[in-house]
Amino acid sequence: MLNLDKYYITEDFYSILTKIKDSLPPNTSHLLSKIKRTGNSILIPCPYHKNGLERHLSCSIITSDIKDLKAGTVHCFTCKKTINFEEFVSNCFGYDDKGIFGKEWLINNYITLNNSRDLRLSFNRDAIIESDITEEELEKYRYFHPYMYERKLTNKIIYYFDIGFDSNYGGMQCITFPIRDIAGNTLFIARRAIDIKFFDYPKGCSIPLYGLYELNQHGNIKEDLYICESMFDCLTCWVYGKQALALNGLGNANQLLELKYLPHRSIILALDNDKAGIRAKGDIYDKLKGVKDIKFMNFPQGKKDVNDLSEDEFNNCVLTKELITDII
Repeated sequence: MLNLDKYYITEDFYSILTKIKDSLPPNTSHLLSKIKRTGNSILIPCPYHKNGLERHLSCSIITSDIKDLKAGTVHCFTCKKTINFEEFVSNCFGYDDKGIFGKEWLINNYITLNNSRDLRLSFNRDAIIESDITEEELEKYRYFHPYMYERKLTNKIIYYFDIGFDSNYGGMQCITFPIRDIAGNTLFIARRAIDIKFFDYPKGCSIPLYGLYELNQHGNIKEDLYICESMFDCLTCWVYGKQALALNGLGNANQLLELKYLPHRSIILALDNDKAGIRAKGDIYDKLKGVKDIKFMNFPQGKKDVNDLSEDEFNNCVLTKELITDII
């Protein structure tokens, strides 16, 4: 049994490793070429030396607690590498994130809650969050503000995404954005100040993809899916008739996992036209290539993001398979 904090995974380790092997992206698909049971452990080629191509199986995965070793401990007798199972899973998928991706992958595929409460994962990966955002609270913010239209929103999109207005949040006037999970539960409310560039999210929260619920309601998986940095960029895509999600940043491990398992095959990376945005597009491409058909949106001269584009400019934007790194 594998213990991941508040979660227990009872699936046999051999089955888990087989599923990982079948799910690996092309750049790491050679890993786990052999999986051999032996006593209370499983032997595999070590992925940490000889590029995972050693002939003799030298890496052991403990399948039950032994003295000071927890079930899931991965240890190579040759290179002496010792890590926990979730970090090993991350590494197999090409992530060097101390096990964040691996833990999320395991939970998504084999979750068994260790209590009977109706709980939902928070997005900092290490805690449980129950939303206390009620319909009554959302109703407090259901007002229009001229700034919404300055940012190209339409009434249809304002209603569809439940965009609102908070007249006094710490002395600031803010546009409100309910952040929902794919089932429609409001996880929290994000805010963007009107007069200054200020964003507010709950402390300790690793931001989920914005727009998953709305996409799930009326999305067409055969259409291109635009991936943007900001919520306004995402909403602009919807105003212009295109499906989109927002990272609210440059992308985190959980968001990449969510993107990987979305049914949409074709995605367009429409992050900002600056050094950080270009670097993030390259990072996302490296993680999702071979899994998604990826194109890059290249902005016309002088334009920095999707919200900066007219509808004609948006529709005529050049889409390429290659990342253009010249910042305009």
